[in-house]
Amino acid sequence: METNSGNTFNEILLEEKPIVKIGEFDIKDPVNDIANGIVQIGTICLDFIPILWFEYLCHKFEKQDVLRIARKYVDEVRNNYIPPLPPHKSQEESIPSNTYCARHAECLFSSQTNTSANSSKTNTRNKQGRGGKRYHPFGVYQPRIFCAKTVPQKLFNDRFCNWYVEDERIVLEKDGWIAISQPENVREILVCPHPGKGYEGLPIPEGVRPINHKNNKELAVDLDFWTWIFETFVSSYLVGEICENTEHTPVELFALNFGSWEALETRNKQAKEFTAMYGKINNPKQYGIQNCMELESRYLISSEISALNTKVDRLENKLDLVVEKIDKVFSKLFPDEK
Repeated sequence: METNSGNTFNEILLEEKPIVKIGEFDIKDPVNDIANGIVQIGTICLDFIPILWFEYLCHKFEKQDVLRIARKYVDEVRNNYIPPLPPHKSQEESIPSNTYCARHAECLFSSQTNTSANSSKTNTRNKQGRGGKRYHPFGVYQPRIFCAKTVPQKLFNDRFCNWYVEDERIVLEKDGWIAISQPENVREILVCPHPGKGYEGLPIPEGVRPINHKNNKELAVDLDFWTWIFETFVSSYLVGEICENTEHTPVELFALNFGSWEALETRNKQAKEFTAMYGKINNPKQYGIQNCMELESRYLISSEISALNTKVDRLENKLDLVVEKIDKVFSKLFPDEK
């Protein structure tokens, strides 16, 4: 299938490695063409997200072939991996964030939803106040940007998202989107829907419930999201303001998270869907190595040990037969010796 900005491929081959090429486009093309192309690629990718590569192999090949293919992939990634050089020490010092209310949405809106305000007992300082609202814990800041959308839970009833942004981490908020720095001292930018769309740079008025919440499956096929990424954040902000038009594409990697192992931003660890999009600048995380570590720890090593144990058992059985045959031969050659 061909798009205005490039090509997407109908044949997806997963027999050799879990990293497949879905499509390609030219980063120098018009923003609308790039955004439309990525939406088409994202639509194709969503069909493969539920598939775990190792399980896919198990349903298609014999177990020994599955282990051979998976081990070959892991070894190739490890052999080709070159750790990045340590970054140069920055002249700027990171500013530690203040302590913010971790359940600000519940404190303000718990009386407006069926969500049980007492479903979590981890924060006993948030006691019930008048009108069903909660008192804020003593000595914490109230975040200006927070999400009060109720979201499905893995084990509990629906609860507030409770995601919030510390003021110290805000990089850019505009047109319903917000870019923030990582909490760690790393060169990474997180781009999310602004919960209080229409109040970018402003305090959210009392009584207004910020519920502009989208998960990554929605963002992957959101044309407005990708248009904002390339037109406003990359072209206008990174290239125009930060790089002063000295670089065309100062981003090495865009990554969408569809699992809990990298959902570092979520405040609600039980939420089924996380809101996150990572634009890696300079040294990106080594996803190949992280995938290999997860593949080895969760599937490959235990399966290889099981296969090895099976081979050892077979070898022991064969040795027992050989010993039995040798004993029979000795008994015939030396019938008097027992």
